[in-house]
Amino acid sequence: MKRIITLLLGCMLLSGAASAQFNVNTMVNKAKNAVSNAADKVVDKAKDIADDQEENVGKAQNMVVKGIQKAKQVMLKVDETTINGHKYSSLGDFNPEQYNRTATGYVTFTSVPEGYEEFDSVYTQLLGRSPQGAASMLVMAIDIYNHNAQLGDSCIKRVATPGCAQIVLDALARGLKPYQPTACLKGAMPENGYQPNTPYTVEFYASETETEKSGSNYVLYIDLNSKGWEQPRRTIAVTTASRGLYKVKNCDDLLMPCIEPQAAARK
Repeated sequence: MKRIITLLLGCMLLSGAASAQFNVNTMVNKAKNAVSNAADKVVDKAKDIADDQEENVGKAQNMVVKGIQKAKQVMLKVDETTINGHKYSSLGDFNPEQYNRTATGYVTFTSVPEGYEEFDSVYTQLLGRSPQGAASMLVMAIDIYNHNAQLGDSCIKRVATPGCAQIVLDALARGLKPYQPTACLKGAMPENGYQPNTPYTVEFYASETETEKSGSNYVLYIDLNSKGWEQPRRTIAVTTASRGLYKVKNCDDLLMPCIEPQAAARK
């Protein structure tokens, strides 16, 4: 009899725990949907207020995106890893199958990978599995090239499509400024000689250009936020690839000359 009662109590506890977990998941999903729906409504309202003034529409949309960043950061899962003592993390809600104007992405890291093995591990295990991660790794690869051309060449070819990789390498051969990749990092600006905040952070917003389908792959357009150019949003095209990875398909905006630093830039 005691055994039966014990079993019944155990079943009740398990049932209650499962119900509680279900309720938590339901609440989180409802919160996510509420944030997304509210953001879409505010964006639409901003468009109505601004009428056909494109510049004002863009500013209003940017304000909306920034306004919901903290709410998203609380609800979204942060993916992270540590390799060779260097920490890397990625957070974002870009979806290749569904365009979301309010989507954002963030990548933070304590150091640029040292050597191809670490670079490839970071790419395949973590950052290459998201649009913001792949785009950030191209920024790292360009910085690596400035210190070791042979290693940088291999890294660029790893994270970019063949055509894009060749365009980047050609730009570097022509003399791309060494502070160009640093200008992509949060906190770096001409006024401080492109000295970024630490840990290093790359910030992304959804581009106004919607996702495209190319064969069996999707091409996403994401804007890297930077103070290194007069137009701070630098559009990057990222395509889905094999094994759940992403590759950069176009990054022409990052190769355009950025503003000259007003102080000695980080080497």
